[in-house]
Amino acid sequence: MIEKLEEVIAEFQKEELPALFKRDLNIPADVEKPITIIGLRRAGKTHYLYQIIKDLTDKGLDKRRYST
Repeated sequence: MIEKLEEVIAEFQKEELPALFKRDLNIPADVEKPITIIGLRRAGKTHYLYQIIKDLTDKGLDKRRYST
């Protein structure tokens, strides 16, 4: 199970992010509690996560840093 998870993470680190549409949603990153994004199926939750990853990457954070 651990090996499969490591394989999925390594694959994610190699791939480019999909094309994104900017969403007008702001999630504060400076809170001390976990943040949960909920919504209907196919509402864009995963693509919003990709948008956050892209924003962090554009600011210079290494992709490997937040995918492990």
